[in-house]
Amino acid sequence: MVLRREAEQQYLTTDPLKIRMETHQRYSERQIDLDVVSTKAFRLSGDESVLDVGCGTGAFLSHLSEQGHSGCLAGLDRSEAMIADASRRSPSIEWVIGDVEQLPCRYGEFDRVSARHMLYYVDDLPCALQELQRVTADDGLFLATTNAARTTPLIDDLYLDLLRAFGLPPRQHAAGEFHTENAADILRTVWPHVEETILDNAFVFTSPEPIVRYLATLLPSVDGATPQMHADMIDWLEVEARTRLNTLGGIWRDPKIVGLYTCHR
Repeated sequence: MVLRREAEQQYLTTDPLKIRMETHQRYSERQIDLDVVSTKAFRLSGDESVLDVGCGTGAFLSHLSEQGHSGCLAGLDRSEAMIADASRRSPSIEWVIGDVEQLPCRYGEFDRVSARHMLYYVDDLPCALQELQRVTADDGLFLATTNAARTTPLIDDLYLDLLRAFGLPPRQHAAGEFHTENAADILRTVWPHVEETILDNAFVFTSPEPIVRYLATLLPSVDGATPQMHADMIDWLEVEARTRLNTLGGIWRDPKIVGLYTCHR
């Protein structure tokens, strides 16, 4: 429930997500395009129907459309702001506001279904997985992605120290109850066949600015923090991030691990 509430607060606008995506694109040690990797894992021939749950601003489906995929493409997200942005980006794709725990789709309606970096936000994960299986065709594929339980530990420690410094309660780790350490076992409770691919990567920063900008996207979801406190927190982060970067010799390397899971009956 805590992570879901945080996500709802962060995704009232699309700006925080776009900043985090930009940070991953610009400051990753390895250039791994998750849209490309996901497309390959989906084993598409070109005309399959595809549902992307938790579609955000629609990047994945837009990528498929740009690659010439001719099958039905549909994206679903709880955030009105995300769906509005996705609709402007790719008006020919079907975009729907909805909830993974009650998908507005028929049994077996889609040949391919994805839920990327969103299952850790779900309140009732077993219900969500049953729904995702229900709408996936009997001979179809389901794709999920998630992070390690302890991803970007240096950034995570800095954020937790920030909350402590301002007397705020610590937050749950970003991967919640669905992470690379347990994802395959959880998915096998619904899908008999689960293939796991681990993508090792890291953030590499040589200046504090992108670290501060990345963490600033989390502040809107901090309970009890006023706008003035947000400004003070940014000031604290600027000093502390620079200090820690200097302690690390000017190179902040922060491991991040992503698990990709392809599932079928």
